Amino acid sequence: IAGVAAFNYMEVAATDKIYQSGIAKQVFQLADGSVVTLNKNSKIIIDKQFNIDQRIISLEGEALFSVKKDQKDKPFIVKTNHGEVTVLGTEFNINAGRQTNVYVKHGKVALSDKLSEHKIQLVKGELGIANESGNLSKRKGNDNILFWQTSFLSFEGKKLIDIANEVNMRLGTKIILDENIQHIKLTMSFEGDQVSSFFDELKKLKSNSIAKEGDI
Repeated sequence: IAGVAAFNYMEVAATDKIYQSGIAKQVFQLADGSVVTLNKNSKIIIDKQFNIDQRIISLEGEALFSVKKDQKDKPFIVKTNHGEVTVLGTEFNINAGRQTNVYVKHGKVALSDKLSEHKIQLVKGELGIANESGNLSKRKGNDNILFWQTSFLSFEGKKLIDIANEVNMRLGTKIILDENIQHIKLTMSFEGDQVSSFFDELKKLKSNSIAKEGDI
């Protein structure tokens, strides 16, 4: 697969394997043909029985999975500290931090709690959440969740305060808006660190009620 990068690897148990990304994201292909993109400072453990009857891996951190459908319908299972995600063939993102967030880009997945006592179905565009208490929930998501992978943000009819909050979260900036413009709605998009386009839109509003701090 074009663009598949080198990755760090070491043995965990007798035949279990761990792949970790370090300071840069890594892309690699599993034995079943599925492709995993690890965000920086993330890792997965490949179960020693992977691709025999099931395809089981464990995740710490964040990863985008493009799962190849298996002809024998072997389930693809991703385990985190908060639950499990089970699929047959789809593309989805998992962020396993203080809670587990699962965003479905294509297809359908099942998210269950750690004890497999409860389960919810997630379809394209939905975000599922499993928290430390074992509670499951879901809501509408969007592709901005994949910013770490795509370097692209898009907003349609969103309030300035919501746009600023997401830009701050994704880019590590600190944008502060005056209260009198926080609820103005904008439609816009930009790539990478081109956050200057956000301020260009604000200039059109002829408002000086904004400050920006940090490295933009």
